[in-house]
Amino acid sequence: MQRFNSGQVISQLKSLASVSANEIRFDKEKWTEALGPICQLWQNIYKGDQAYRDVSIARGRVSDPVEQFVYMEFQSATSLLQTVNASITSITRVL
Repeated sequence: MQRFNSGQVISQLKSLASVSANEIRFDKEKWTEALGPICQLWQNIYKGDQAYRDVSIARGRVSDPVEQFVYMEFQSATSLLQTVNASITSITRVL
């Protein structure tokens, strides 16, 4: 059983080693063609801090649990948007 498994691993490693340099190479044009429209769409949709400037609820001042929950969800969504924006901005710089 071990010989069979090791034989499979060795054949997989050999197949990886036989990959040509062109298959491994980063093709900027191909990636730009695939990701460019998505990055442009994100830049048009995401307006940064402008989208949530008007929210002025302070978490400590709200006594209603539902409002606190909504505010905490808003903070999570804001953090997620900022993370996605940073990632897409980094991708755009590379392209």
